[in-house]
Amino acid sequence: MSYMRSITSMNVTNKNDIVVQLTSSSFDHHMPEIAGCLITGGTLLLLKPNGNHDMAYLTNIIQNNCATFIFIVPSLLSILCDFLETHDSFNRIKTLRSVTSG
Repeated sequence: MSYMRSITSMNVTNKNDIVVQLTSSSFDHHMPEIAGCLITGGTLLLLKPNGNHDMAYLTNIIQNNCATFIFIVPSLLSILCDFLETHDSFNRIKTLRSVTSG
């Protein structure tokens, strides 16, 4: 709860956010990602199984649902950036207000 209060007070995530649930349920950050979004009143977007590894699918979800927040591990962020650059499709993520990685 302290973690959620801190990121909310810093406006990392807020009640107006549309959060893409990228984190695997085997990774400890999936609870704040899911519960944190719902506790603050945001909207949670769930991906199809392994959707976080399909960059075309993921960026379409972000674009079509006007997602505003993602938490993404550095290795996946690198893959996402490579995909966006290769396909010249940075416009697909223009709705993201907050991208956190760690």
